Amino acid sequence: MTAHTLTLTPTRYSLSFPPKSIKLERDAPIILGRQGKLGAGDPEKEKEKQESPSNGYFTTGVGINSVSRQHATVWMDHKEQIFIQDLDSSNGTFINGIRLRSHQPKRLNTGDILRLAYANSEDSSTASYIFNDLYSLLIHWPNTFHPNGHSVVPGELAPYTLLYHARKDTQIPPPSPEWLAFDPEMSYAIMASKIPGPTYFYTYRTVKPAKVLYFNGMSAAWGDGWLDTQYSVITGKGKTNGTQENEVSWWDDYGRAKALCQWGRSRGFAGIVRMNAGFEIIWCDFESPELKLVSSLNITPPGTPEARRSFPFPLDDFVIQDVGQDGSLTAPQRPPGGPGRGPGGGRRPGGGGAVVGARGVSKQHRSLPHLTLSYSEMVSFYHSRYQSLIPSRSGKPMQQHFLWEHVSDEDVRSFLDELDLVVSRTGLPGTGYNWQAAALDIVSFWADRIAQIETLLDVVNNPFIAYGEEFDASGHDIFFKLRSSPSIISNAAAPNTTALERCVYSATDFLEDADLKALMTPQESYFEN
Repeated sequence: MTAHTLTLTPTRYSLSFPPKSIKLERDAPIILGRQGKLGAGDPEKEKEKQESPSNGYFTTGVGINSVSRQHATVWMDHKEQIFIQDLDSSNGTFINGIRLRSHQPKRLNTGDILRLAYANSEDSSTASYIFNDLYSLLIHWPNTFHPNGHSVVPGELAPYTLLYHARKDTQIPPPSPEWLAFDPEMSYAIMASKIPGPTYFYTYRTVKPAKVLYFNGMSAAWGDGWLDTQYSVITGKGKTNGTQENEVSWWDDYGRAKALCQWGRSRGFAGIVRMNAGFEIIWCDFESPELKLVSSLNITPPGTPEARRSFPFPLDDFVIQDVGQDGSLTAPQRPPGGPGRGPGGGRRPGGGGAVVGARGVSKQHRSLPHLTLSYSEMVSFYHSRYQSLIPSRSGKPMQQHFLWEHVSDEDVRSFLDELDLVVSRTGLPGTGYNWQAAALDIVSFWADRIAQIETLLDVVNNPFIAYGEEFDASGHDIFFKLRSSPSIISNAAAPNTTALERCVYSATDFLEDADLKALMTPQESYFEN
């Protein structure tokens, strides 16, 4: 039998402890946990319970009280495979950031990151954020409501997809990178209705599958939060050090596009998918074999003023407001005169581009049909292993989750390492489970019901609900926790717990099948938990 040793070394965010080297033997499980109070029994047996570099007990370190005395067990089976199992610990056992189900074995591999409990693990849980990101992928409204994207997903753009590009000159192919829209209205609204000079409209078609990378949230908008994940990818660092090199100003979309394409093209991506008013693609190379020009048109609206200067910055009439002497803001004053051309005002033909663009966006109630995302490969800064982000999110809604300002360089490197593994790996296909569809099913079924339950709970004198003994009892307490009653014995099960268990695992319980477990990517394992 080959000798095996379990080696445990502290990470930056772990308890401070001397590295451990624990010998493993068949049918001889070891306990990982907090050292208990030593008794007055057999000295040799008491010595075995005392912390040492050769056993699994811990005594010191920040957060040691979060570790249970018998927290987890590790053993080696007859095939010399090493497993770990949580022993119903108070604060959980985590492998690579994924919490293990109690008493369910998990195979250990070299390089796995083991964590015995997170301090305040319930408060710092990111499960609801991961769920929201899965549910909202490529759907316009939830990404508008939660604009600060944290997740990146590889995808494939189907062949024969029509894409649209408008510009103010006839240069074909255009300098790369450039933007393509999924609907013609978006291109029209940006170029034809706002900017002086002629407008030329180009329609393209993909002729083979194109690999793309999707950044969720309002990732095409300009400002803090919206661009945070992109800045992390571009600089490879958090904001504190990331601006020292590879700096891209928030308004420099072309500089950002070039930096993203430099990263993406080296990994086989043809484009970057983002969202603002609508969904768009930064196409990295207009001479790539995936793209073919279909048509070119001059779509200049009648009455368009002649071009006066180069676009995008600055325009002559790019005046929003003036600052008064008292510091107040005032609207710009129009010169005296009549209403201008046409009935009721000076809007020129074709000037309603915003309305046209809004019409195109309003059609996108669901995911883009020509774009397939690889859900099993979604990489997210909402992974619980990114401890540097926990304090800045505490007690705040998702709209106030700012990433780049708070993330550590180490966590950015960890994110990029995982992303590189995802986009380069072969031989791990995943289960094929549509994780977004599962999330959509849950939202469709439960959203209005949860709202109804909330309404019922808000009615203090509702005769159909036993509220318990506390005035501030939560809905979870009311439905799933024991209430004092002479008829309830001390070892009785809490009411409705079997229903809760069925509800929690109804969408994922089948994934416990051993054959499916073998197919799961690490990202899918995290979604499941």
